Amino acid sequence: MLSHFAIAKFHLRLKASGRINLPAYKGSTFRGGFGQALRSMSPSWYSYFFEPSKAFSDPDSYSCRIPNPYVLLPPLDTERTYLRGHEFSCELTLFGQAARHYSICLAALEFLGRGLGIGHGKGKFKLVGLDAALPGENSSLGADYTISGDDIAGAAVSTSGKTATLRLVTRLRLKDQNRLVGRAPGFSVFFGRLMERLNAISRYYCGCEAVDRNEWQRLSRLARGIRVKEAKVRWDDWSRFSGRQRSWMRFGGLLGTVTYEGDLAPFLPYLALGEWCHVGGKTSFGLGKYVMER
Repeated sequence: MLSHFAIAKFHLRLKASGRINLPAYKGSTFRGGFGQALRSMSPSWYSYFFEPSKAFSDPDSYSCRIPNPYVLLPPLDTERTYLRGHEFSCELTLFGQAARHYSICLAALEFLGRGLGIGHGKGKFKLVGLDAALPGENSSLGADYTISGDDIAGAAVSTSGKTATLRLVTRLRLKDQNRLVGRAPGFSVFFGRLMERLNAISRYYCGCEAVDRNEWQRLSRLARGIRVKEAKVRWDDWSRFSGRQRSWMRFGGLLGTVTYEGDLAPFLPYLALGEWCHVGGKTSFGLGKYVMER
């Protein structure tokens, strides 16, 4: 039921007010700052966006952890220093009911830049522009800047549907049989983890299942017929300091491209939606972003 899958994505244009010192991958820095700003503004809003398990008491029937209702994609450049006047951007994606609270998120990010600061030395920045993303010319925005999953799926038209190349933009962390996948994932594994995520997002934030059990089982059978045609991937490590655990943690993942071959037409709508939602572990840090090239 992709028509009920609602999602909003914002491109935020930012400008450094002074010197900002950042790590090469900025996902942990921006996510941590976003959380700190929300907690300073209102602990209840921090809990809503960062501790979703407190809002839901029933177990997830698909054995998937309750996802955060957002993805914050940091600037993807590798520059470690932004000087005054430097312009950069990030993306904020909100799912379902969470999109109603986009103004809270924007206020938190503005407070982060203007008041708290970010990175080593707590550099300041300004929010200078905001654009809502659309998947295609025929799609339209709802009152809370949401678009439907059908709009995104409709933009995934392919002339052949026989091959699809996924470019892994940020580190992909997939698990198969409770182990991290260290090489190009088979399509059934990749698609299975994607469907778990889409259904969990849809169930908790959109009030329905993205795909019912019968359709999921049908797609799972078909997915086993898709093969890896070509793969150019590498494992890339990333470490971040966890303030909560007071220790450094490693969150490596796969980068590169994977080309799948077979009858991909039934999967294209979900692969297109996955581009917006990311897949795998640590998505709230911006990990698991991929772009589908056909």
